[in-house]
Amino acid sequence: MSDRIYNVLLVSFSRHSHQASFIPAFTENPRIRIIGVADDENIENDLRSLNRKWAAQLRVPYYEGIKTAIERPEVDIVSIGHEIERRAEIAIFAANAGKHLWIDKFIGANRAECQAVVDAVVTAGVKSIIPSYIYNDLVSQSSKLMETGRLGELIAMHIEILFGKGIPKPIPLESRKAIFLEAGRWKFTDIKREILTVGAYAVALVQQFFDPITEIYGQGGAFFFPEHAAHGADDFGTISLVDKSGRIATISAGRNGVASHSAGGPNQAFFFGTHGTGRVDGKRPGIEAHLR
Repeated sequence: MSDRIYNVLLVSFSRHSHQASFIPAFTENPRIRIIGVADDENIENDLRSLNRKWAAQLRVPYYEGIKTAIERPEVDIVSIGHEIERRAEIAIFAANAGKHLWIDKFIGANRAECQAVVDAVVTAGVKSIIPSYIYNDLVSQSSKLMETGRLGELIAMHIEILFGKGIPKPIPLESRKAIFLEAGRWKFTDIKREILTVGAYAVALVQQFFDPITEIYGQGGAFFFPEHAAHGADDFGTISLVDKSGRIATISAGRNGVASHSAGGPNQAFFFGTHGTGRVDGKRPGIEAHLR
């Protein structure tokens, strides 16, 4: 096995990104070295201060100017935690510069941008990864269940992943935004679209067991939180997926109240096979205690 050390450039600690949570994975790997933090020159003062804080904490330089920083010859991997609306542009530039990519989900703001990133990675011959639930307990336990063959042939599944954060409040009708958000708009200063960002974890699980998806139906418009309703940005919703074999998967995902679940929100999968059904809870074993 090669003992090469890979140098990682962290691009932005933008609000709602997971850049900070990636740092332990980098610092605990003896073959990874963080060598810098970079962001655009014209950014909000709060974000610039946060970027500088992390650079100081990691004892690495802070670069103003993303493209110039990416082009530095010592950079091997670019970890992209910028706003979703900017990720495709940065990822394509980094791939064309011959850099490997670690990209916070999603890789683009719409399908065309995502495909453009895929094409750039393939053309450049670099490696890319999007951190997801693919390695977590829910997926690994589900895989073990399916490998036993006890359920027979899988014909349907339901995935429920909800993050418990925030306090739900009554939402007056006049405070709801009537028009659903345009495609490609993901984040605001105070919230992000949760069915898309959290639902991605569930979709990754579906893709492990289903053939390529041919039909998708999503539904939103109901809200737990007034800040989401005011923007017309879903805090939770449902998605139905049909693969090329006609099998159906349903997903319930998003954000619910902080006190609604003892382990921070349900994280479970239900499998329906020709010989039986099964349920996998990614938060088990656990203890539930509720106070009212």
